[in-house]
Amino acid sequence: MEEQKAKAEAAFERLNSLMNIVLGAANTVAGKAVYDAREHLAKDKHLWKHSMKRYMNEACHAYDSYEKAHMRNFGDRYRLFLDYLDSVEDGIQPHVDCLRFSIKQVLDRHGEPRSSAMAYVQTARTLVEYSCGVYDKMIEETKEQSGMDFDSIMRPARLTRCLHAMNMVCSVMCRTRDDTDINLNDDSNCCLAFRIIETKMTSEDFLNKAGFEALSLNPETRKYVSEEDYNELQEKYGI
Repeated sequence: MEEQKAKAEAAFERLNSLMNIVLGAANTVAGKAVYDAREHLAKDKHLWKHSMKRYMNEACHAYDSYEKAHMRNFGDRYRLFLDYLDSVEDGIQPHVDCLRFSIKQVLDRHGEPRSSAMAYVQTARTLVEYSCGVYDKMIEETKEQSGMDFDSIMRPARLTRCLHAMNMVCSVMCRTRDDTDINLNDDSNCCLAFRIIETKMTSEDFLNKAGFEALSLNPETRKYVSEEDYNELQEKYGI
């Protein structure tokens, strides 16, 4: 009985750590893309109305609800985690921009007049869907490895409502003029841009560097990292 309890606790602690570090990063990148899309759409009075406005606001509200609940878990590490996420954003944003530009190019080739707005929306929806996929994979892998299913406990960390809202935005916004089916997966530039994002978001080196930068800004939180681990990070990422 004690052995089973210890196994469950170890599995939970590992999953919780991954949810904070890996999923937290993926959710933050997705959330920024959602807000960027909202800001872009809100500048166009012809687009920013009715169902478009409602669904976009629902997506932002859903992300805000996740973020507020998640950040309550960090106590005196709150600032550390914010700086970690800021570092992740800074490192990923150029690749998010590249994905959006690639999507816009595809839409431009099809003569879509609202290609810029559509590209913002499709980029945001893609990244929210990706973050949900990261969550699903973590839950499934933990279940396979430990036999424990923590989905009911961790479910608030999945951007399910945000994805639903972004799908609704796409249903309104991303209709082509002649109902042409534009498959972005057929475009090599779109696929490459997404693969780069995916690779970075799962890169131990990328995430460790972001963590070291956050620790450097919050030296009082180094107590949460062993001296050996910190020295290793210092040697690899320090100036």
